Amino acid sequence: MIISTTPKKDGFYMPAEYAEHEGCIMVWPERPGSWIYGAKAAREAFKNVALAIAKSENVYIAVGSDAAWESANEAFEGTAVRIIRIESDDAWARDIGPTFVVNKERKVRAVNWQFNAWGGEYE
Repeated sequence: MIISTTPKKDGFYMPAEYAEHEGCIMVWPERPGSWIYGAKAAREAFKNVALAIAKSENVYIAVGSDAAWESANEAFEGTAVRIIRIESDDAWARDIGPTFVVNKERKVRAVNWQFNAWGGEYE
């Protein structure tokens, strides 16, 4: 459901990074311009981080291509990490992933926003 009011007007705010939350979304690295050698070393690092986080909260790995899907499933087979299919052109989830706000009653609301390349610095 799309709400026409603003989160602030409805009493929602962006929680602190350290605030209690349901889980973490990460994006499986694959973009050749960002990750050399098929992202092999990056994927190993992301795997280790995801498994460490998964000890205390839910972890969701967003994966775009078929090849990345196979790689992520192999990396997290038998773990609690959940693989989800979401197209992406980056691995920085803060720039491309969903953003959630909360209110005093701990209700959660998604925010629809568009990344503008660090305030329009880049196209």
